[in-house]
Amino acid sequence: MACQTSQMHCLPQKRAVLPFRLHTGFWPPYLCIVGQQSPASKHKTHMKTLLNTIALIAGLQLTAAAAPIINTPTADEPQTHKLTIRVDNVKVRQGTVNVAIYNAETAESGVAFRKVRLVIPASGDVLVNFEQLPAGQYAVRMFQDVNTNLKLDYNGPVPTEPFGFSNTASPMVSFSFEKNSFPVDADKTVPVTLVSFE
Repeated sequence: MACQTSQMHCLPQKRAVLPFRLHTGFWPPYLCIVGQQSPASKHKTHMKTLLNTIALIAGLQLTAAAAPIINTPTADEPQTHKLTIRVDNVKVRQGTVNVAIYNAETAESGVAFRKVRLVIPASGDVLVNFEQLPAGQYAVRMFQDVNTNLKLDYNGPVPTEPFGFSNTASPMVSFSFEKNSFPVDADKTVPVTLVSFE
């Protein structure tokens, strides 16, 4: 039986038939199988496969777009946290509160690692936020600038405006990184109390 119609197709299945194929240019008749697709049918099959592939890729893109983006620090990126300073004992609702945070290095030099000046609200909590703070030890030093002259006022050696350090509510202590520091290893809120000599 020869493969003469579009319904027949000859396929090699054994190495033994290769000499026959090389000699004649055809596959032996006994390897002919029925059911070869016509060129038009092949084209439809290829188009269907292509469309299915495009639909799959589009679906993956939509799934990726809908998924939430989670930023996880890599091994080379330091983990950061949000530190909120809650300013307590605000007796006078005017002026600004000036908050500076220090790490071990900046505490020695006296230059703040970061600082924020916040207008004191008429009511409610006074909260000062430090975003994306690298994990570590920090200390807080702050003062209330009641008359907004951008400095802490003194009468001789004694402050005349409220001030405060972290880890203490006494006006009779001086700032010390060792005593006033605390760990920041997660998002946290730290209360700091304003004190005064008046």
